[in-house]
Amino acid sequence: MKKYFPAIILFSLLICAVPALSKSTPVQSIQDSLSALENSKKSILAGNDKEKADAIILKHRAILKKIFDTIKSEQQLHADQFSRVDSIKHLEDKIHIHEMREESAAINHDKIKLATDRIHDRIWSFLSFLVNARNTYVCQEQILNNIEGQRQWLKKINVPANPDSASDRELNNSLLNYKSVADTFSTILKYTQDNIDGLATTSWTHYFNIKTLLKSINTSSDQIKNINNLMTPVNLSVGKMVLAALVFLLCLLLSLFLKKMENRVEEYIISNDRSFERNHIFFKKIHKPSKHIVFFFISHMIFLVLFFDTPFEKYINIACYTVYSALFLYLISNVIDVMAIMHIDRLDRSDKGLREEFINLTIRAVKVIALIAVVITGLDQYGIKVTTILSTLGIGGLAVALAAKDSLANFFGGLVILMDDVYRQGDWIEAGDVDGTVVELGVRSTTVRSFSNALITVPNSSIAGQHVINWSRREVGRRIKIIIGVGCDSDMADMKNAIEDIRCLLKVHPGIAQPADGAQCENPKMAKLLTHTDLKGVKNSQMVYFDSFGNYTFNILVYCFTKTTDWNEWLNIKQDLLYKINDVVGENNLTMPYPTQVVLKQEIEAAGGGGE
Repeated sequence: MKKYFPAIILFSLLICAVPALSKSTPVQSIQDSLSALENSKKSILAGNDKEKADAIILKHRAILKKIFDTIKSEQQLHADQFSRVDSIKHLEDKIHIHEMREESAAINHDKIKLATDRIHDRIWSFLSFLVNARNTYVCQEQILNNIEGQRQWLKKINVPANPDSASDRELNNSLLNYKSVADTFSTILKYTQDNIDGLATTSWTHYFNIKTLLKSINTSSDQIKNINNLMTPVNLSVGKMVLAALVFLLCLLLSLFLKKMENRVEEYIISNDRSFERNHIFFKKIHKPSKHIVFFFISHMIFLVLFFDTPFEKYINIACYTVYSALFLYLISNVIDVMAIMHIDRLDRSDKGLREEFINLTIRAVKVIALIAVVITGLDQYGIKVTTILSTLGIGGLAVALAAKDSLANFFGGLVILMDDVYRQGDWIEAGDVDGTVVELGVRSTTVRSFSNALITVPNSSIAGQHVINWSRREVGRRIKIIIGVGCDSDMADMKNAIEDIRCLLKVHPGIAQPADGAQCENPKMAKLLTHTDLKGVKNSQMVYFDSFGNYTFNILVYCFTKTTDWNEWLNIKQDLLYKINDVVGENNLTMPYPTQVVLKQEIEAAGGGGE
């Protein structure tokens, strides 16, 4: 079964890839619709279409609606593949040669083809204009002016009259094509004019009639006109600067109002003792991203007024959309954390462990979904279609994936290490036979400097698939474990006193971790989701007990942790502790014997001649 597994995967991916690859692009969809409309017009002109007029009108409207629905969903229209520029230049050269030879029939034929190609190019140019106009907030008046200009251009085209001769059948066909294309363009222009409200979009500034305000300010006096002439190269004017100042003042008043409301809310939180802690956490989590959003909103409004009705307006809106997305994602992330903190007290005590894990998983899942949604909408804003990207990941992507299987495994292994925050640069880790300090987490591998000063390179997939001990992830506590052996002839009262003295020694020693060390948590509520001592690595246990009977000693266990996690400091503290324990043992009349062996020799007197 295993040998057929790659073939099964390949077949499945082919099935998934065929629908995506067969799906036409938006530009191709528009071209197909234009061809269908031209063919319908040609059939009507040739007298071959016997459908009723109502049916033909409905068919044309459906085709036009499909074209304009595609236009509304696009950020840019790349129609280079349908450009007739090369064909137009070729026909112009041919007409020049025919004119030199005085070949009138060939001249008429090529002129009709030339006019047809020029209309084709004009149609695509007009459709591209509509896409750009929609995305750059061009007003309806400018679109209508463009439509009128296209109609005037169409009227100026002159083509030879249709000769009424059977020998000019090819010329008749060319003229029929020209008429169908010209009528198609006229139909598109009329449909655009009739549906201008559903096509044109407006920025927020247009709703306030900013253009009228700017015009009234800029034309109020000759001095202002002169100043505007000087600022024309930088796309600025007195009117824009005045309106930007007004917007700044309004936003400043808004920020002062919000600041006052913020103070009122904080006073209310302080006065409400019952829910002070919970409300204060909520306020602090929401306050910072909200402040950033308000500040950026003020900046956005000022720049939008300054660059109103310029080519930069589009790019400002796109850039601001990216920043707004990041800020709102930051706000959403904080809101999710706050909601988890505020509802953690309602956990079911009987199923506490499961519920805590479920909440942690849910928080991460919601954040990832929010991030993916922001990224997808951001890519769409920049004109990058996610569906197009996914459709390209077909057979070619499969071949690359199979060839780079190990590299991809290492890459995703690195992502797993990053997302789980297994280790960082500078951490002391132990993974299998690898023991040392992390130098770098790369795309393919992790480099570790061993304690013998050797550089070890380990594939990320290898580390991601095994257990990793991270010795650097501890905030307080490096373990000291000592077994003290005292003589078997020791008095138990002296042993009890020695044990109590060692306990007192640990409590007062400046280098030994105490129960209060590291117990503080910045967010007490969050501690219910993740135990602070386990998350940060806080160990402060102190244990001194009569542990066991040895072969020749009574064993006392001393178990504690140092405040520091540094190895050199740990050794100094351990050394000092050993000295002081030795003093305590001597003060309590105890000895630490060394291993001895007693040999008992029994002499046997041979009674009556013992032995042979």
